[in-house]
Amino acid sequence: CIPHRVSDQDEMRSSNPFTYSALKNGQARQLYSAINGKRTVSELVAATGLNTKEISDTLRVLLKEHYIQLYDSAGQLVKSNLLSL
Repeated sequence: CIPHRVSDQDEMRSSNPFTYSALKNGQARQLYSAINGKRTVSELVAATGLNTKEISDTLRVLLKEHYIQLYDSAGQLVKSNLLSL
């Protein structure tokens, strides 16, 4: 899977100071900043130094909060309810 940022969510969340932000968590912020729409989950493990469980847990939070979407290697959106990281 290849995580992609959801850009319109960034703008909406930054304009509303009362909105909960998963990115207040340092680990989530670190992972989110490493997501570039090209790196796979295993490449993100290497790039961030986070372990596989930390990456999986943090990706779930970012997905739940709609900061990211996951795509397969063919560029097709992966349904998050079918996701098993």
